[in-house]
Amino acid sequence: MSDWSELQISEAIAMVVASGVVVRNWTVLSCSNRLVIALGPDKLIAKTVRINDAARLVKEFAVAGHVAAQKGPVAPPVSGTSVLLGESVAVSLWEPVEVLAPPSDAAAYDAYLDLRRSLDTFSGSLPDFQEITAGAARRLDAAILQGLSNEDTALLRASFASSLARLAKFRWSGSTLHGDPHAGNVVATRHGPQWLDLEDVCIGPLEWDLLAFPPHARTLTHDPSLLSELTQLRRACVVIWCASKTRLSVDETKAVAYHMDGIRAEASGQNFPTHRAQA
Repeated sequence: MSDWSELQISEAIAMVVASGVVVRNWTVLSCSNRLVIALGPDKLIAKTVRINDAARLVKEFAVAGHVAAQKGPVAPPVSGTSVLLGESVAVSLWEPVEVLAPPSDAAAYDAYLDLRRSLDTFSGSLPDFQEITAGAARRLDAAILQGLSNEDTALLRASFASSLARLAKFRWSGSTLHGDPHAGNVVATRHGPQWLDLEDVCIGPLEWDLLAFPPHARTLTHDPSLLSELTQLRRACVVIWCASKTRLSVDETKAVAYHMDGIRAEASGQNFPTHRAQA
């Protein structure tokens, strides 16, 4: 674990304890864009980010609280708490989730439709989904992409640029989106499927969310042409997000390989099988 991660944990736990929560032990559950820590003895979950990324944590906390208040399918934040802002980190507290077997595509999609009913009534300020693609563009310009040959990097840049250019020709009605409803962000619990990680909630075309689901599950009215274009853009974004990290997990490495195969297929005019979106 890096010195920065240890600093994050130390400051985060001190803030949580100062807020009145008893912490006797802790376990790091994940360490990627943010630290996720299980706190004992009550098994609460602490999500920790650098202080300059606090706005995303505040947004996620507000949206999840709104969905939970409407009995929507979301892992809820701890009632009566707020995002804690420290010198170096921000921390939010969440109820523990008992994860069972992964939900089926049909169950996940039904849970998404249920989530939509709560998202559509959220009145807070949210970013445009194109801020996500703008962030990917900044990474593409600034980062060293891990595991990509010069040829693949050039192909990725060309695919990303052409997708953005074609997207500019489309028009759509803005919807409140989960932003990243891939299979890893929904879990089966004894209360039914619940959605996790609402940090990418935004306003954008419904198709951006729908592309995470297999074709047979997409019952909501949508534009197939826009969905196809966003699929290509999403592939490029996933490769950029994953490959720009210093260290890639096994799942991230697989996602890069999978989506680069899709980009190569697009470039050569071949069909690429569509599965549930990865990463």
